[in-house]
Amino acid sequence: MKTSTNRLKGQVGAKTAISLLLFAAIGFLMLDLSWRKWPDLMVDFGRELYVPWQLNEGLF
Repeated sequence: MKTSTNRLKGQVGAKTAISLLLFAAIGFLMLDLSWRKWPDLMVDFGRELYVPWQLNEGLF
């Protein structure tokens, strides 16, 4: 009985490790494909972020 339980734990551990490695590989692939294609916050959203910040500070 202990042998089958240990074997089952090994199979579950291997499946979990493979799942985590696959998840990490897909994440790194997506990061690589989108690298340097993300928006720059100050260039693309500067005014939309600056005006509410200044309103909150009471300057307008």
